[in-house]
Amino acid sequence: MLEPSHSDVAPWAIIRSDDKRRARLNAIRTVLHALDYTNKDPKAIGGIDAAICGGPDIWNV
Repeated sequence: MLEPSHSDVAPWAIIRSDDKRRARLNAIRTVLHALDYTNKDPKAIGGIDAAICGGPDIWNV
């Protein structure tokens, strides 16, 4: 169900939440990277951990 409805306009973000703190940080980072706003600093936001947060591609991993 996720793959057919996942698109560039309305992407899915799957958050693995075994470690709640890391899951929350990666969820926030995902939203901040997706939005454009003034004074955006990707270095300050940090990278998204692909093992915790991603699209339908991480569903079965």
